[in-house]
Amino acid sequence: DARGPRFTTRLHHFLSPACSSLHFCDGLRGGSLDRRDYKYLHVDPSLASLDPKGTPGKVVIIQRHGQASKNAELRPVRLAMVDQLRALVKQGPEIVKGPGVSAEVEAEAQKVLEAWKLASREMRWFDDGLNPKGVAQAVAAGAEVGHLLKTKLGVGAPNLLVTSPFRRAWQTQLIGFSSAGFEGVSGPPGCAAVAGDGFRHVPWLALDSLAETPHAETSCMRHSKTEIKRWQPCLDVSLISEECARGTTTHAELEWQAIKQAFQGQREQREQREQGNKAVASLAEGDEPLDEAERANVSNARAFAEWLRARPEEVVWVLTHQV
Repeated sequence: DARGPRFTTRLHHFLSPACSSLHFCDGLRGGSLDRRDYKYLHVDPSLASLDPKGTPGKVVIIQRHGQASKNAELRPVRLAMVDQLRALVKQGPEIVKGPGVSAEVEAEAQKVLEAWKLASREMRWFDDGLNPKGVAQAVAAGAEVGHLLKTKLGVGAPNLLVTSPFRRAWQTQLIGFSSAGFEGVSGPPGCAAVAGDGFRHVPWLALDSLAETPHAETSCMRHSKTEIKRWQPCLDVSLISEECARGTTTHAELEWQAIKQAFQGQREQREQREQGNKAVASLAEGDEPLDEAERANVSNARAFAEWLRARPEEVVWVLTHQV
């Protein structure tokens, strides 16, 4: 998912020593082999000439889950909240005190953040599943994955399916697998093929390193390993923890910190320009200190890359989150 570029960047960093080349399927920045074919998957054109039989390394499709109920209902609330917070810090440079904002502005921001906490911590968002639009996205994306592997890469099916243990992720992959039209495999994924039917089964694993970044929102919590196994007996949950990690900071609080840092950086640049100093410090991506979520993303990317590098499978389909 192109809205979470840092995971991709760091995954590239961790994987590149073991790969001759990396080809990213990028929903916003990449090209498309055929935009008429791929509505949900935008594929780098370099994959058109990739021969998986003669190319060392792996073909890895990394997909974000389909739309869940909380995505549709909370996104407008979150965007409005961000607009409110940005408006607060733009009231005028006189409100800024050193590295922070005035007590009055901070108090107003806390009211906005408290409203977000109330909306985002409703129990109906706990490990929520796909809404009807998300189901349709999962069906369409699955069909495109099958078409991509067969027509562009000459592969009948992936050798391995890996997913986040959150319901919206494994639900997307299960639905997509059913609509992909993979050749020579049995379904559902993870379940052994019927003896003597000539089909192979595709291993289906859940990994904590692909899970939602731990924030304090209810949607960043999942059901236990025991409950997931009861719902999806074919999904191998042996590698995940019984319960997920729980963050202490909300998305909104991180947004507020980022807004204040950006505003402070802009103010410092403006002051330096006014003083005639041309050596203005930039706020290049990656220069700012890592927060709780960023540290989790770095750790997860490293853990997943190391795990993937050790696996023997050459064609892997991964389901994760916007990170």
